[in-house]
Order: sequence, then C-alpha cells, then structure tokens
Amino acid sequence: MEAYVHFLELHLRGIEGVLNRIRKFIWSHLYVWRKSRFVARFLILEMRQDPGFCESAAYGIVRRYDDLLLSFIREGIEDGSIRPDLDPVMVLNLILGGIEQVALPWASREEPFDVDASARGLCELVFRAVQA
Repeated sequence: MEAYVHFLELHLRGIEGVLNRIRKFIWSHLYVWRKSRFVARFLILEMRQDPGFCESAAYGIVRRYDDLLLSFIREGIEDGSIRPDLDPVMVLNLILGGIEQVALPWASREEPFDVDASARGLCELVFRAVQA
C-alpha cells in the first residue's frame, strides 16, 4: 500500500487539472484493485472492520492516501472547478464510498468488473454533483 501511494503521488503530479487528477485517482484505485482481488477484498471487507485498524501503521498510510485526494478536492474548490459550497470531506467520502461500492460486487462475489467503464460511470456521477 505504501509503495502504491508513493507511485500515485508521483504520477499524478504530471496531470493537468484537478478533475483530471481525480479521474486518474479513481481509475488507478479501481485498476489496482482489479489486478489484486485479494487486496480489494481485504481492504473493503476485512481491514476496516478491525477495531484496532485506526491505531495501526496501515491506517497512517490510508490517511496519507485520503489526504492526497482531499488535497485535490480543496485545490478544485480554490481554483473554481469544484463548487465552493461543498464540504471537502463529504466529497472525499462520496468518491471513496463510490469506489468501494463499485468494486464490492466484484471483490465479494467475483462478478465481472470493467475498470474503464466503472471509472467513467463513477466520474460522471461525481463530477455532475461537484462541478462548479
């Protein structure tokens, strides 16, 4: 997870526009999960249910990941691409919850999962809700 967060931080630097970075963030998240069903299943169904998770080293990495997305959301509010009346944490929760819900049927029951279509659909929904 730490290597992935570092990779993502590096690769998102070269993408112009907040909404494009958020789109790539969502796609990358779904792509990594699709490549490793075990990781997706563990993160969605197991890890967050553990009462000790918030005190673990893994939680610190997850917070760093969440903070990366939150920084994009705040930047979007500042540059006018995301509505200023929105709570950035609520937008963060909308996106992360959307990612989990899109991937859950596949992670738990091995249903078919198209990363490109899933990312496109989620981005369309989220961007319609948050764009200025």
